[in-house]
Amino acid sequence: MRRALLIILAVLLTFGVEQLYADEASQRKLAEELLLQMKVDQQIMQSFEQMKAMQRQQMESMSQNSGVKMNPSSLAMQDKIMDLMGQEMSWDKLKDAYVGVYVETFTEEDLQGLINFYKSPTGQKLVEKTPELSAKVMEIGQKQALQLLPKIKEITSAATQEMQQKTQEKAPDAPLGNAEK
Repeated sequence: MRRALLIILAVLLTFGVEQLYADEASQRKLAEELLLQMKVDQQIMQSFEQMKAMQRQQMESMSQNSGVKMNPSSLAMQDKIMDLMGQEMSWDKLKDAYVGVYVETFTEEDLQGLINFYKSPTGQKLVEKTPELSAKVMEIGQKQALQLLPKIKEITSAATQEMQQKTQEKAPDAPLGNAEK
């Protein structure tokens, strides 16, 4: 009797584990389909290109505001860094992580509902307009950050002066020379 119960338990556990993997595989497939419908691969590439352009524009603006010319070697270094980031943060390298996040966050029912939405005309309109919306939102943030630069400089300058003053206050008197002994 005990042996029969163990066999039944083993069969049930095996079936349960198989069902769990089947459910996760099904969920992963739905998550991939959703990301495809959302055109996340294209959006990542477009967002990255927008970010590169805005960063370059911000560097130029900061250079103009500060009166300091941009160093060509600094620009070349920045370009290399951005190229590296583009390679390492490509859709091919991020896809599995994105799918995992969607699987962890949404149920199969949620994923199917989202897929249905993104297949609809309204969903496709959202996909189409998302890069434009993202660019406008980034531009708002960039303008706000540029407006903050004078205040940031003021805070930095005040903090630097305060640190220098504290350092001078803590500095010991100059050592006595041989003539003063």
